[in-house]
Amino acid sequence: MPEQYGCCDRKSNCGYFNAPGSNVPRMTYKPQIELRKDVFIPNEILHQTLKQYEINTFIQNLLKMAPVNEVEKIISLYYLGTTKNGAISMPFIDVSGCVRAIQVKDFDHGNRTTNTTFLHSIIETYHKRKNEALPEWLAGYLLNESKVSCLFGEHLLKRYPSNVIALIEAPKGAIYGSLFFGSPEDPTNFLWLAVYNLSSLTLKKCMALKGREVVLFPDLSKTGHAFDLWS
Repeated sequence: MPEQYGCCDRKSNCGYFNAPGSNVPRMTYKPQIELRKDVFIPNEILHQTLKQYEINTFIQNLLKMAPVNEVEKIISLYYLGTTKNGAISMPFIDVSGCVRAIQVKDFDHGNRTTNTTFLHSIIETYHKRKNEALPEWLAGYLLNESKVSCLFGEHLLKRYPSNVIALIEAPKGAIYGSLFFGSPEDPTNFLWLAVYNLSSLTLKKCMALKGREVVLFPDLSKTGHAFDLWS
């Protein structure tokens, strides 16, 4: 058939449709797009983790390196928590106070990571093993396009509006930074935030930093790959 006949595959782009004998050479196609809102982790789930620091290996390791009151300050600052097996939970709370994700990490006695997961995955596995329906919030949360969708420590931006931001890769580094280089209560100190991992430095996440002075601290690497990528 002559090339004027046919249907455009990209209906959302032009909607062209012309069949032999058709009197409608061009149609306007308007797709109905329903924007779905992200579901966040309920605050009560976060608060259930804020205990049992005596079995938290990471926190106990910190107590060997810093005074108790300084470690307690860091726990309160970042809402650090504990899981049943003594792993540390590190929540990603956005600037509006919504809990976007809670990372769970196991550490050895040298504070080296031995396992990484997320609290929502632990809860999902628990219910599936018991053949139980997932909580309504979790069923919705699993449909989110992205789980770690904000910066670690982002909730502190409004509380400390004048500090220079120190942006690094992992939450562990932000915790160390605040503990050993000074609390953001002093406006001359850095406010330490983390993106999650090397590839998580995105424009979308960094929108929360608009108007702030930011210094990037990529992890050390033998080849300088992290520095080159973030540069």
